[in-house]
Amino acid sequence: MYTKNIFKTFKMRNGKYQRMFYRNWVYFVYPGAPHSKNTMKDAIKYAFQLELVKKIKEMKEKTPFVGNVGVEMYIEACGKTPPHIHTVAKNYIDLLYKPVNKNISKDDLILEDDNQISHLCIYYSVNNQNPKITFQIYKMQCLKESMRLAVDALYGRLEDVDKNELERKCEDYEGDDLSDLVERYRDHVKEKELILKNIGGKSYNNMLRLYKMDIQKSILKHSKQDIASVYELLKRNRNHKDELLNKLNEFRKQNAEFSIKNLVKIKLPNVTFEHDYLNNFKNNIRKQFNEFKNKNPFLDKLYFPVAIEVVYRPTKTKSKDVFKDLDNLMRIIVPIFHEIFSPPLGFDSLVEKNLCQIPKTIKYQLERYEIVMIPRKKDDDDGILTLGICDWQTHEGLLGRARRIIDKAEECVKND
Repeated sequence: MYTKNIFKTFKMRNGKYQRMFYRNWVYFVYPGAPHSKNTMKDAIKYAFQLELVKKIKEMKEKTPFVGNVGVEMYIEACGKTPPHIHTVAKNYIDLLYKPVNKNISKDDLILEDDNQISHLCIYYSVNNQNPKITFQIYKMQCLKESMRLAVDALYGRLEDVDKNELERKCEDYEGDDLSDLVERYRDHVKEKELILKNIGGKSYNNMLRLYKMDIQKSILKHSKQDIASVYELLKRNRNHKDELLNKLNEFRKQNAEFSIKNLVKIKLPNVTFEHDYLNNFKNNIRKQFNEFKNKNPFLDKLYFPVAIEVVYRPTKTKSKDVFKDLDNLMRIIVPIFHEIFSPPLGFDSLVEKNLCQIPKTIKYQLERYEIVMIPRKKDDDDGILTLGICDWQTHEGLLGRARRIIDKAEECVKND
């Protein structure tokens, strides 16, 4: 008589996973207007840390977290001049480990240092009615095990999950095929003279823009980090003779850049030896972004709110530098992305909150950025960043997507 291997069933794995997750995870909501470092008074910083310590004690967490951690932050800003996504993130990350005054003990805060952060995901929106910041802080084990369970469910490795039903439930996007959209655009351009005679130049240009918008929407909605690839990049090397594992290790070592579509690849300078490395790095980012725009005519002007997703392999140097902390790294990259691409802030959330106009200070704004750091190997080349652009409304970050797949896998468990 056939019996299931309980260690290959979703029910068994999920129960163990959920217990692990909630033992190593802190959820915290802080109401009120989010601030950048320059606009936040010491009294407000102190109040924030008191609430954080109170929440940690309520959840009976042992602090500070030791080892690599992940941080998700949902920023709901307000006011006529709300702060930018990268300045808010940097300010509150510092407050997770730096005591404001002697009344706060460093041992009571959640982190030891910001260089512990190996996964950082920041969401941004404007909410004048109910501004707040929501935090999820977790050990990296939570992200890795979430991705592991999600990947095993999607790839049919769990005996009690209906793989076909799960794939159907996890479809991210349905719409016209990208090749069909491009073909319509090209046909419109080919018939330019005829269309100009019939409807005029203004209507022709408006239709051309609509075709470009349809193509861009399709590209962005299909662009995302591949959970399975990123999971393999995060895994440590193992002394294993299995041929598949050897191939995956080779993939991780040489091809980190292929885990995201629509990539900008940026090689990091070796800060130990290179003079004026920071300005060189910024100039390199601008160059890569501009080259990307030139190579992708349907993404040269962004019509929709976007997110950027980054896979990061550190440099060889062990010195303290801007490449050590993910929040500092993104504080450099995000403003340059705003400068080159001018991503629009989402209109839907603004209309829902009854805002009559976009705040002048955030005319251009990413609505999410995410960066995950993969471990270096001894024979790796120097550090590298790979950055992809995707549609913000379609895809959550890695943790959110993995958790959503797990929830849907639970709905697809076969009856015994």
